Amino acid sequence: MTNRHGFSRRGLLKFGLLGGTTLGIVSAFYRPNWLDEASPDVSFAVLSESDRHFLQIVSELLIGIPRGRLSEEQLYQLMLAVDRTIRVLNPDIRKEIGNIFHLVQIPMFRWYVGLFNVDWVDAEESELLKALDRFRDAKIDLVRVAYLNLQSIVVSSYYSQSFSWDQIGFPGFIEFGN
Repeated sequence: MTNRHGFSRRGLLKFGLLGGTTLGIVSAFYRPNWLDEASPDVSFAVLSESDRHFLQIVSELLIGIPRGRLSEEQLYQLMLAVDRTIRVLNPDIRKEIGNIFHLVQIPMFRWYVGLFNVDWVDAEESELLKALDRFRDAKIDLVRVAYLNLQSIVVSSYYSQSFSWDQIGFPGFIEFGN
């Protein structure tokens, strides 16, 4: 028995089983690069070296401060804070965030956000700002959500660091005398 589109139930069932089996086999053998990259720095449990490299390039822009304003030590502390923030999240959410880091490394995605034939490292600040704007304003809802998640993790990690408190006028926590 076929429906009005010319498909039989048995044909659709076979197609679904074949597709599910194919996806199962592929997922059993495919591991994204970000899962295999062992972090040489033992203080980083979640972020791979390529993730940290990407974040060092774009984190200041995601926060809304000019590139080069943070020292290397402050950037390192920010990367540790981002790693701690991701580490305490639900494992499924950690996996999704890993997918975001994997997504930004794909050349086709860089092309999608306007970095034609340029890697994140080689892009000028104006190109990075335009790419991040395209990432944020993407027509695909899932890409916009990925940007917002990435930005919230970076911004919340940044403002959890004491070196950022002067920028917002926070003098620090009240200390009680002994």
